[in-house]
Amino acid sequence: MGGGEARTLERAILSGRQDRVQRAGPRIDGDVDGDDRRRWVQHRRRRLHARRHNGRLRRRLARVGLSSDPAEIPERRHWTSRLLHRVGDVVANSSAGIVAAGLMVIWAVIGALAGFPSWWQTILYCVTATVTFVMVFVIQHTNARQTSATQRKLDELLRVSEEADNMLIAVEEAPGDVLDALTDLNLADRAVAEEPSDRPPEHIGS
Repeated sequence: MGGGEARTLERAILSGRQDRVQRAGPRIDGDVDGDDRRRWVQHRRRRLHARRHNGRLRRRLARVGLSSDPAEIPERRHWTSRLLHRVGDVVANSSAGIVAAGLMVIWAVIGALAGFPSWWQTILYCVTATVTFVMVFVIQHTNARQTSATQRKLDELLRVSEEADNMLIAVEEAPGDVLDALTDLNLADRAVAEEPSDRPPEHIGS
């Protein structure tokens, strides 16, 4: 990739990021401290809170003695998220697989003793279909949340690293053509790194 293409790519990424930041809240420049970032996050939380929550939530918070101000809301996930994560933790345990296998064996024995009647098959199909349907949402939610948290941690590492390219922060939100251009740029860097060096290898102890 030439210098002109690289500069065009950089302007496209920075332009898209600046538009997102301006829509989200106050602009964050490069030289900010932790307090500025926390204030920006609080501002963003207030906007998301006003968008997502209605008067019913505020009435519930008032009944338990909490303010509807998002700055005073405890830092806890929604109960549905906690429930899905709890279900995911339970089924991820090795004991859950053993219990499931044992139940299938017991149900097969019951079916054999009863001559595999139609009700036996109906119950088996209903239970397995219901469990599969629920687990699709459990796996999707837990994986999406863990992936998002991992991306935010990687973004923070990029932000505090002096030699890292800040254009890669939140790059998963970039358009497809930008991701393709970054992939080509990384492949070019790899090709340069794989080129043999003209200097003779240095011998240890020489």
